[in-house]
Amino acid sequence: MIIISFLSFFSFLVYSVFTLFIYKNVKKLGLNRLFIIFYSFLAIWSLSYIYLYIGKDKSLLLIFYKIGVCSWIF
Repeated sequence: MIIISFLSFFSFLVYSVFTLFIYKNVKKLGLNRLFIIFYSFLAIWSLSYIYLYIGKDKSLLLIFYKIGVCSWIF
């Protein structure tokens, strides 16, 4: 499960880098703003799933699961 957690962390980094790159360079167009919002939600989703794969505390797992669900719904 640590490998899956590492892959989630790597995807979080990729989504964050793409989001920051688009935000810093070309944030004027409406499609780019939509891209920033979409990839921000994907980054939050990946970040919440890092703990889901390695966590042991049920209450924290539920909190991170709810954060992940909220981000992949939008």
